[in-house]
Amino acid sequence: MIVNIKYCREDGNPFGRAYSYRTRLALGTGARVLCPTSSGMRTGVVVEINVPESAVDPDVLPLLREITQMDRTTGKPVTVTAEADWDAGGTVTVEQATGSGEQATGDEENDGRPQAAPTGETEGEAAPEPEVPEIEGLVRVAQLPVIEERLRQIKDFAEGLAAEAASMAVTDETLTACRDRRAEINKLFKELEEQRKAVKNAVMAPYNAFEGVYKECVNAPFAAADNILKGKIEAVENELKGRCEDYLRKWFSELTLTHGVSWLSWEQVGVKVDLASARQKTPQKLMDKLNEFAAKVALDVEAISGMEDAVEIMAEYKKTLNMAVSVRVVKERHEALERERIEAEERKRAQIARLEAEARVEAAAPEVLAPPVVQATGNREQAADSKVYKCTFTVKATKEQLKKLKNFLIEEGISYE
Repeated sequence: MIVNIKYCREDGNPFGRAYSYRTRLALGTGARVLCPTSSGMRTGVVVEINVPESAVDPDVLPLLREITQMDRTTGKPVTVTAEADWDAGGTVTVEQATGSGEQATGDEENDGRPQAAPTGETEGEAAPEPEVPEIEGLVRVAQLPVIEERLRQIKDFAEGLAAEAASMAVTDETLTACRDRRAEINKLFKELEEQRKAVKNAVMAPYNAFEGVYKECVNAPFAAADNILKGKIEAVENELKGRCEDYLRKWFSELTLTHGVSWLSWEQVGVKVDLASARQKTPQKLMDKLNEFAAKVALDVEAISGMEDAVEIMAEYKKTLNMAVSVRVVKERHEALERERIEAEERKRAQIARLEAEARVEAAAPEVLAPPVVQATGNREQAADSKVYKCTFTVKATKEQLKKLKNFLIEEGISYE
């Protein structure tokens, strides 16, 4: 037998919507039973018996739980009355002997899986349990759009137009007629397109209106609830992790003094405080990790102290906390400095050799004399010094430059061998 029940509050009063269960017990309306739920057993009151399977969602029917126990706790008598049209969507009233009662619509669709209503506390008192609304069927299409179309009737006509266009011979004489025919076809197609767009707008208008209401009534409040809880949860979690981190920072500062690496900073360790560790009285896992890290750094420092260029390597190690990288950086730096020293010496030797060569050239060159003084004697000019000197030197130049030098000597009347 399938029965519909309502769960009871702590005061024993039934409330909310009805849920379906199977049972082999001989139950009547008003009977108190223990109902299995996902959160444990809950007390419920039978509000309907002999519910037909056709009244239960076919997908939910195989999932119905079974009531096997009566609620033996003392409670006031419960009277259940149903109006004549309950099955057609009337109301069911569940009343205690005191006369208090609640109503639930009989046409609420049953999901077959009882759920515990959430509870809360305010100022030390139990908060009323909010009733979860029935989600299934909350939004439904009352009537699918009915579109009347007779497009099949125009298909033959449209295909005929295509065949006509394929058979038309476009020449200079028929060009105007073909253009007119094309304009007629496009005009007809445009009219049909306007009808299609009008149908689409008419179909979409109700959905667009529904979507606007849905966003206002569902999206916005649900997002607000989620963001509020998210903010409160994150605030508490961050506070827990912040307290844990402050404790670990102080402990780590003492730990570095013990290992002789007081220059080591918390940020260099890279430890992230997780919520599980923050909830513990003593975050031993993170403390062990910090201890291992500080001990490793201390061993590296000891190894570096015995190396050549230990000061430079240690300066790099404090930045990288990687001994191999620090050693390689210092080695490469020294190699670069050595290459620069060798290149500087080579440049210096080349400069000295060039200066010596210039000095030898100057030593071999004749004394530079002052230009001859020309004295005017009537209509004749005579050089004051006409003595001829001989000089031997080697010229390094391109072929073109040698040609220019030869032309210069010829133009100046300078003899050469």
